[in-house]
Amino acid sequence: MRAISRARFDALAAYCRQPLATVLMQELAWFADAEENLLATVVLDTDDEFSGIILARDLMHRFRCVAATEYFETPEQALADLRHRTTSLLPHLNEQRIQGDETGRVVDFFTPLVGDEKLHTHFRRLRARI
Repeated sequence: MRAISRARFDALAAYCRQPLATVLMQELAWFADAEENLLATVVLDTDDEFSGIILARDLMHRFRCVAATEYFETPEQALADLRHRTTSLLPHLNEQRIQGDETGRVVDFFTPLVGDEKLHTHFRRLRARI
């Protein structure tokens, strides 16, 4: 897992956050595997405990929560557990992708609808995985 920007994480998965999540926890760091099939975040909750949340793409390529770490006293402990769990999940990713309720068509937020010269600079950066 590599660190990614919050902007990149939001571009990929902001839609899957529950509205109450921002009240109950603060995201501290964001991560993705090389192919961006898994995303993860380290969070601090209202009990001052640190944990991690792991998201995977479902069969429609939408991100969904597939695992979470235990709760820890430090962000470093949560990150270590997060890395361990994501490493364990990667070999079984195809099984984790099946949610059973996938309908509709795949939406690719990064396929431009206009020529490159008309794309906003921020969109180009997000599309380039910066």
